[in-house]
Amino acid sequence: MFENVFEGIRKASESAMQAQQEVMKQWMQQWPTASLSSAQGTIEGQSAFQKRWLESATETLSKQRELIDSACQAGMQLLAETAKLSGAKSPEEYRQHAEELSRKLFELIKTQSEAQLQQMIKASQAWLEAAQPPAR
Repeated sequence: MFENVFEGIRKASESAMQAQQEVMKQWMQQWPTASLSSAQGTIEGQSAFQKRWLESATETLSKQRELIDSACQAGMQLLAETAKLSGAKSPEEYRQHAEELSRKLFELIKTQSEAQLQQMIKASQAWLEAAQPPAR
């Protein structure tokens, strides 16, 4: 029983990671390299760009850490709830608890994946804004 649950978690995690890698790959392919080299010609422009990018990257990493922390907390709660399985008095009660845990687990994976995707979109927008030359 647990092997199937863990296999499902592994597959969902791999799919989420592959999707994030694909998004990052697509985003990097569209990075405006030509406009950066011409628009950021001065030292001041480069410094401003680096500062905006660093702020954006720091914020993105902080958000990702918060997402990971919340996923770990929720995972620990789900693990604690597995104790209900050992207390089942009948196969039907065991099945009900197992289904409930499965639903919670997949809802957790869905919520985390959506939150990570939204964070990636926000980070991409911030990085694109950082690449734009400052308005004068």
